Amino acid sequence: MMALALLSAAVLASTVASGSAAEAERCEEEPRPRVAEMKALALAFQKRVEADALSKHPGKAGVDSVGDVLQTFRLFDRALVYHQKAHKADPTVLTAVAVATDLKGLKRHDEALDLMRQVPQEVFKIKDIVYFVASLYDCMGNTELAYSLIQTVPEKQQSVEERIVALDYLSKFLAVAQRNEGKTFERKDVAELTRRHAALKKSLVASGSVGQRQLVPKYIAGLPAKPVWDDWEVQWPSLKHVADALRKAVPSLREEFLDLQSAGLLEPDDECLETSWHRYEVDPGWRPSTSCATNPSKAACLLVEAIKSMELESVSVLRASYSTVAPDAHILPHFGMTNGQLKFHLGLFIPPGDCATIRVDDQRRTWREGDVIVIDDSFNHEVWNNCSAQRTVFQLVIVHPDAASQLQSS
Repeated sequence: MMALALLSAAVLASTVASGSAAEAERCEEEPRPRVAEMKALALAFQKRVEADALSKHPGKAGVDSVGDVLQTFRLFDRALVYHQKAHKADPTVLTAVAVATDLKGLKRHDEALDLMRQVPQEVFKIKDIVYFVASLYDCMGNTELAYSLIQTVPEKQQSVEERIVALDYLSKFLAVAQRNEGKTFERKDVAELTRRHAALKKSLVASGSVGQRQLVPKYIAGLPAKPVWDDWEVQWPSLKHVADALRKAVPSLREEFLDLQSAGLLEPDDECLETSWHRYEVDPGWRPSTSCATNPSKAACLLVEAIKSMELESVSVLRASYSTVAPDAHILPHFGMTNGQLKFHLGLFIPPGDCATIRVDDQRRTWREGDVIVIDDSFNHEVWNNCSAQRTVFQLVIVHPDAASQLQSS
């Protein structure tokens, strides 16, 4: 039997381990001019960011700063080159963390953890270091160590977001314990974990920092909430114009997604939820704003601009992205960042049948090509693709209409 014990920071620091036939034929074709153009735009963007960083941070002293800039733009492979140079020249804790962060972004978790094992144990008194190393353990599937590690941080020093992270690790740890009760976990240990989970969740909800079922770090009290808004047209009639624009754009979005995929511009999930989940953000906050003419996702960019130009009541667009999940994949249960937004999911490539599904809280839905569903990702949700082909949707994220109307009226 395994006794439940919280490890000390010192001990923990010392231990700190294809698509459908039609799509297949499409991908086998020679790259079209549009694909080559997308690759060129992406490479030009990378070179521009790197050149700009070098001009602002010249010389040896700026090597680490250049890496930081590249990391900000999620160019982890290029950032790693600069951070490794800086770490070799001056192997400080900060440069070690920078290198480890790049390695995590590249899914090289073992190497990141090996590097963090080399830092002095006293560093594990720094809260940010503790949470970073815990995230590595979580990505490697060791939620027991991830949870135990953050327990070394006094609760009064934890922010709301960090307490939500603790609850997430504890939920995963508890699930493992429940599955192995009577084998590697004693009944009293499972009972203790259950008690801790209930107490932590109760404390968070009682503080007003989160909702009863919406455990998000940026919670807005008083907003109407449903896991899936099946009656969105009745609740907010202006959203019908958004849905109509999305449906009309399906052919161009399907074509553009395949081109982005062929150009290798899709980015892997960086939240350790599923290795075969890839996305492309149309205009993310970490990428400098460009005109639609120079955006690799020109069709999506123009669509977003067209919807914004409608100036619809209670509609405020936040961002848009393509999201694809490979066959036989499962995006693990997780929460979004806020209840102040809703997501349109537009089906682009959806395998036939009910083999690709999403669960949002206690609601389960299947996508349909060319149609939309509206979800609130502040509820716990997960995705399954038990099909033989990829599942691809276009996501349009808007401010929760009730919050948007409040902002517009003020």
